[in-house]
Amino acid sequence: MKKWTAAVLAAALMLSACGTAPAESTPSASSKEESTVSVSSETTTSTDGVITDMAGREIDLTGVEISKVYCTDPVAAITLYTLAPEMLLGWNYAFNDYEVSYILPEYRDLPIYGMGDEVNLEAIVADAPEACIQMGPITDSNMEKADTLAEQLGIPVIMVDGSLSATPEAYTFLGEVLGQEEAAAPLADYAADLLEKAAANQPETVPTVYYGNGSDSLETAPEGSPSAEVFQLLGADNVAKIELDGGSRVQITAEQLLSWDPQYIFVNGQPKENLTGPAAARAMLEDPTYSSLQAVASGQIYGVPKSPFAWVDRPTGPNRLAGIAWVGSILYPEVYGESMEDTIRSFYELFYHMELTDEQMTQLLEE
Repeated sequence: MKKWTAAVLAAALMLSACGTAPAESTPSASSKEESTVSVSSETTTSTDGVITDMAGREIDLTGVEISKVYCTDPVAAITLYTLAPEMLLGWNYAFNDYEVSYILPEYRDLPIYGMGDEVNLEAIVADAPEACIQMGPITDSNMEKADTLAEQLGIPVIMVDGSLSATPEAYTFLGEVLGQEEAAAPLADYAADLLEKAAANQPETVPTVYYGNGSDSLETAPEGSPSAEVFQLLGADNVAKIELDGGSRVQITAEQLLSWDPQYIFVNGQPKENLTGPAAARAMLEDPTYSSLQAVASGQIYGVPKSPFAWVDRPTGPNRLAGIAWVGSILYPEVYGESMEDTIRSFYELFYHMELTDEQMTQLLEE
């Protein structure tokens, strides 16, 4: 394990004191000892030499033995959880009661380090990961963030392309870097097969779709947003053609939605309020404001399943692979005609390391 120098530790502690998450939201190092699982020698990899990450940055991993990895964002944490959960240092946010039941018990109580401007650097330094993974768009600003974080933590920060279309390459790359090639191969193959299927079955008659978020389902991910990538890859016509000014979603009005009149509506609900996708869909169906919409008249409003991670968005990680299969089965049943229940069971077993019970399957799709 890489040894910490007093200078690095002191610098990180000073930086964390200037901008950390509230103490009550982030477990201490002592609480981590109670909640993390033991790491066997088989999950520790020693990498000699310089690698090039997915942003083209050279990372020196000479002599670094990686057994625990800090993930800067939920996308990275989910990806590592699907690949090698025993290497995950902790989560970025707390799960609600609905979500946590789909996480393996031994990983439910990992430390929460926060994200964005509320990251607890002090706790990360104390818990001593050997490497950090940052996933998301490959941009100059994100590369600057990665370089700054590497200086703050004193460990390599490895950038990985977080776009849905790059999922196969991301798994292959992480498998090589973390010594998890065998575990990464079936995940990369699954993602590649699903993306190839979507690309090969673009519709001649393009369906119009609307994707809503929030307690009123009027926060939408417009065309071109990373949060709407599932619909884009499936060749659907996103009716929300609004230019983004930062972020990935915009607030609209009921009048705008009525004027667009999409054929299909997908709603995500509001995770922070424990409002599930199916519950948000029922609310829209019962709201007289939307009775004139063709999607309401035809019953084509669908709540996005969200446990442990939503199938379409929030966050924009490999959880969206399930969304490609699910949304595809709704828009193009003649193409995605296989049993959706079998598809989802296989996905959860491969990616989330769990066998869904009948009760969990019903909960995902209906509650």
